Amino acid sequence: MKLDNLKELVKEELTKAMNDRDLKDMPLGNMEEGTYEIEYIVADSDGGPDYSDSDIVTITQDEFSRNMDVSNSNFWKGTVRDLANFPIYKIIKVTKA
Repeated sequence: MKLDNLKELVKEELTKAMNDRDLKDMPLGNMEEGTYEIEYIVADSDGGPDYSDSDIVTITQDEFSRNMDVSNSNFWKGTVRDLANFPIYKIIKVTKA
């Protein structure tokens, strides 16, 4: 019985660690369709950092496939820029939502 509890605990912790893993630098070809939380810094009027924010987006496998020629940074910035309607200074972190 204790071994089963330990296995379940390890499984839960591993799932949590995988969901908290920063995916912003993972090649788009390795990404899975799903819902992601993107944490970012909005650019101020001079192009410098202003404030941080986050958005949750659902991305299809087709969207990843169509953007294979775009850098990861530009892909995530473009995704967030379309939602926030502000210039993005920097992507902080991308995780599964």
